[in-house]
Amino acid sequence: MRAPHWRRARGYTPAELSTRLGELMRQVGELGELGRAFSARHREDFSDPFSNALESTPAEQVSGLSRVIRIRTRDPSTAERLAHLLISTGLAESTHPVATLTTGDLEPDTLSQLPSMQPGGWAVRVIHGDEALDLEPGDPDVIVAVLDTGVDSSHPELHGKLVSGYDFVAIPDEDTNLIGDVKTPDPDTTDEAGHGTHVAGIIGARGKRMINGMGGDCRIMPVRVLGTTLENGARVGVGIITNIDDGLKYAVDRGADVINLSLGITASGPGIPHRRAVEYARLHDVIVVASSGNDGTSQPVFPGAVPGVITVGAITELGEAWS
Repeated sequence: MRAPHWRRARGYTPAELSTRLGELMRQVGELGELGRAFSARHREDFSDPFSNALESTPAEQVSGLSRVIRIRTRDPSTAERLAHLLISTGLAESTHPVATLTTGDLEPDTLSQLPSMQPGGWAVRVIHGDEALDLEPGDPDVIVAVLDTGVDSSHPELHGKLVSGYDFVAIPDEDTNLIGDVKTPDPDTTDEAGHGTHVAGIIGARGKRMINGMGGDCRIMPVRVLGTTLENGARVGVGIITNIDDGLKYAVDRGADVINLSLGITASGPGIPHRRAVEYARLHDVIVVASSGNDGTSQPVFPGAVPGVITVGAITELGEAWS
């Protein structure tokens, strides 16, 4: 089946090119713009995830990714009215506003005091990490994609462990605290917040001056889906759902075996965030691991709460959920 490719995936086209959608846009008072939500696996330039789509694959069709579009309006209230109309008329089965999510800052002074940060510390012992690595040291042919704030490629603990990735961060201008590279997707996956490098170290550190990564000899694909913002003077990761889904699909298409997302957002509106992207990964037998959230409550956090995702939380030394 030929996929719609009436625009480059990086740009938008007037909504009036779609008759039904154009009618709804006129009802809410603004003719917005349409964009393809995901780059196709088959595209003109395989190295550029935003090059023209050529055709959709069966997995893209089954997961529903080939039927997802992005709509851009100037007025947020217009978008809200349009989302209601799309659902009520049956033209869409779910809508998701562009919502930002943030990671917690690393609090380095506090982390350095935790027993789990010391070699052979409690966290490694409680999961039998050393024994696990003795039994399965990892395989360099296994790729773990880290979808986060990027990765510091010059870090000595990650030397020789990284494969090429991509930066999907494209955040609207409303956040005045944004810093660094946050506007345009590109191949540069440099970490400007530190969170992604921290996660990559937990997975793949070589054990030179810190604990061995629990992924052993597996390699890491840095996929930057979170930009950087200042929050109370600290640098934290910030991103939007659509950029994360782009990165998730990219990691699957580029051969990742495991995808790690140490991030999450609570749901708003109908539908399950990240569901189609996760289903696409599962159709390719790619394992998706995500955070259960940072507040120790039972409130679902996505993509961790998407069916089929391995969800990871933290416990205290008393075996209780960490608040």
